[in-house]
Amino acid sequence: MSSAFALAAVTAVIKYQIDNGFPQSLHERISLLPPDRLNNGDANQNRINLFLYMVTQNSGWHNIDLPSHNSEGARIANPKLALDLHYLLTASGSGDYQSEILLGNAMQILHNSPVLRRDKIKKALDNLPQDTLNRNEIIISKMEEQVEQIKITQQNLNIEEISKLWSSFQTNYRLTVSYLATVVLIESNLSMKSSLPVTNRNVYVFPFNNPVIKKIFSSKGANSFITTGSEVVTKGENFPVDNMGLLISEVDFTENIASKSKTEIIFTFPDPIPEKIFSGIQLAKIVSPIYMGTPPTEHTGIESNIEAFILHPEITASLGNSADTVVNNIHVKNGKIKIEFNPNINKNQKITLFLNEFDPPEDRSPHSYSFAAPNKNGIVEPNTVSKEVTFEFTNVIAGKYLVRVRVDGADSLLVQEEDENNPNFNKFIKPSIEIQ
Repeated sequence: MSSAFALAAVTAVIKYQIDNGFPQSLHERISLLPPDRLNNGDANQNRINLFLYMVTQNSGWHNIDLPSHNSEGARIANPKLALDLHYLLTASGSGDYQSEILLGNAMQILHNSPVLRRDKIKKALDNLPQDTLNRNEIIISKMEEQVEQIKITQQNLNIEEISKLWSSFQTNYRLTVSYLATVVLIESNLSMKSSLPVTNRNVYVFPFNNPVIKKIFSSKGANSFITTGSEVVTKGENFPVDNMGLLISEVDFTENIASKSKTEIIFTFPDPIPEKIFSGIQLAKIVSPIYMGTPPTEHTGIESNIEAFILHPEITASLGNSADTVVNNIHVKNGKIKIEFNPNINKNQKITLFLNEFDPPEDRSPHSYSFAAPNKNGIVEPNTVSKEVTFEFTNVIAGKYLVRVRVDGADSLLVQEEDENNPNFNKFIKPSIEIQ
């Protein structure tokens, strides 16, 4: 690959070809000046000028050798910088026909040698003038060793493009033609991290039958809440029975699978609940790792879709101290209620306490209240999780209340009376508190 001095080397080779390709009758000066400087010096001088006016990225080589770094940030490759060089070839003459003669001969030379051959590159660079700045670096730019040879082609610029170019030069227009030199491949010599050669090759073939989870529900029925004490049924297809893993919110639940088949998994929640599992939406995924290598090591294999279900909190409520107050001639209570949670809650969850009057009289509507948890759910740094939250209630009329909480949209359960002989049959009866 070429070094960063390859741009100068390409210009030097093209200049050398034109200079040495002119007929013996033409011994005119070949310069490498910006067009705005062509008027400097002798106005009567005949001159052919080569100017590199633009460098663009080569689209064909743009994505070769990427990426250049691994996941740890270590350099693993030196991607090639692939460039196209855009030149203006300008002729100026002191008399009639001189510009045309100079430009015509220069164009014929480039047309006859559209490819910069490796031997001509080396010869041109070896003949650089001794006073050339950075002469040694240009000579050893290794341009002749790059994989793809450099090609010179004429570009057809329209009137508008030529006008814009010469307007940007802020000088008078001269007879000019554009050429493209492609492609220059520049590669860095930075140190790279290289792996050892492969000693053995193993070929593995696996059937591509991705597992699909279709629905998740409590074994008590599709309308039953899922809690930490529930037996959970997962229905789907193509479950990998022999090599199956189950992830719930990225926590490994494989050991908690009670039974499994190609279309069904039944699992339970461990006791205690893992620290990363909180009430609210849970994401279930089936995985099947693949063991490859010598000796075999675990690799990521097939994975199912992600299916969501809601884990509802279980609570225990206890009443703290309460005090009487009068609001609008009505005696009400202020106090605290402590709620213990399973699973634990974290400081970022949104928690609301609901109180609903138990068995109100038929001649009025039941009393009901809601209270938000304290800031960060009352969890003090550096702690981030807790098993309990203390709510403050205000202006609650004394009586018996059913207690439930909502954690990130997941409500705690209320228990119904199952005794048909009980007057409260089929009504919610607990958890409850008595506010006196």
